[in-house]
Amino acid sequence: PVDLVVACEVLYYCSDVAKQVALMRRIARACLVTCYQTRTARVAPILEQIEGVSARTIEVDSHLWHLWWWAADEDSASKVTLDVSGPSRDHSS
Repeated sequence: PVDLVVACEVLYYCSDVAKQVALMRRIARACLVTCYQTRTARVAPILEQIEGVSARTIEVDSHLWHLWWWAADEDSASKVTLDVSGPSRDHSS
């Protein structure tokens, strides 16, 4: 297996989201998925069923991105963390 599979802004384009998530879970030790606020309807219900999945929402201006991440096993899960508290940035220029 690979260490990490990242699916940022792509799963909602798949005709069978559940099949793609199953493939990700099969080939990776950990996975990260992001979806823009208006694209979560098909993706969220599938991801939220994964045992041990963590979720977070990031807001920039009035835009929201939803993030989910998980590890293949409990030992790995305790080591997977995501820090989204980075420095604030001025996007006005």
